[in-house]
Amino acid sequence: MAKRRKIYRVLAVATWCLAGIGLCILLGAAVKDRSIKSCRGYQIDINGAADANWFIDKKDILDIITSGGETAIRGRQLRRFDLKTLETKIENNVWIADAQLFFDNKGILQVNVKERQPVARVFSVNGSSYYMDSTGKLLPISDKMVAKLPVFTGFPPVTNKVLKKDKELAKDVIKLSGFISANPFWMAQIAQVDIHGHREFDIVPVIGNHLIELGTADDYEKKFNRLLSFYKQVLAKAGMDKYSRIRLQFRDQVVGVKKEGFISKYDSLKVISNIQELILASRKLQARQLADDSMAVVAKTVSIDSIITENSEKPPINMPVDKTGQESVLNPVRKTASYENPKRLPKAVMKKE
Repeated sequence: MAKRRKIYRVLAVATWCLAGIGLCILLGAAVKDRSIKSCRGYQIDINGAADANWFIDKKDILDIITSGGETAIRGRQLRRFDLKTLETKIENNVWIADAQLFFDNKGILQVNVKERQPVARVFSVNGSSYYMDSTGKLLPISDKMVAKLPVFTGFPPVTNKVLKKDKELAKDVIKLSGFISANPFWMAQIAQVDIHGHREFDIVPVIGNHLIELGTADDYEKKFNRLLSFYKQVLAKAGMDKYSRIRLQFRDQVVGVKKEGFISKYDSLKVISNIQELILASRKLQARQLADDSMAVVAKTVSIDSIITENSEKPPINMPVDKTGQESVLNPVRKTASYENPKRLPKAVMKKE
């Protein structure tokens, strides 16, 4: 019995060994067969953001892979492709964040590229200009595309990358730029953001002759919310040019500094002349209105006189009577509050019956 079990065990081990050897032979044959196949084509996919500004196109990727064009890829044996080296070459391009290359089952070379996306336009103090992506990497200005991004000036001088001491400032720029880009109102209202001091920012608006002192990027969302409330509640009524500076550095406060301007002699005379013309025009209008009112009163008095003459025997209906039984004096002018001098107007007197 034990001998039989030992035989079964040996047969099982031998079977598994033969199966493993056969699998290795099949895999080796498949790899060998695959290695002698030729590339049937390529497909390049630039996998950037949905609304990406393409600073690099498929032709640029193809030129990096090979300098011979499409024919240098199609028809080449698969074993002649060093995919790792090609990925490194592609990623060496400053606009490429990541590259993945592989062959599918049909022998097509799949090239998946992720492009870097700039988030801000930066001008340094030495006059150079760059784009900055979400990782803080500086990107050169491209002739293919001009991205509409928030503009930051006064960035420390750089060569081809942000220095270690300026990385915190770069993070602040990325945060502020992302917030401004996501808000259509601020994107339209902010002309540029100036960097000064120790990571402090001043905002130059498009509409309004004032400067907005944001201070540091700490609590920047609350500061922008306070600024928007100040725009709606104060500047909408007082005007966009009333203040020279709007300060947001203080906690839960917005401080507006009024302008210290002056009016020139010419402007003063012009203002006085305009006021005099306005007064004269108002006086003419008032005189015209008084003349029209006087004519209306005379016409009404004549009408009343004609009615009294025709009906001299009977008083008009609803005629007020005094306590002695006599009709009171009818003065139509006293009933009209808009007349200023009723004493000069004629009176209609009723006769006794």
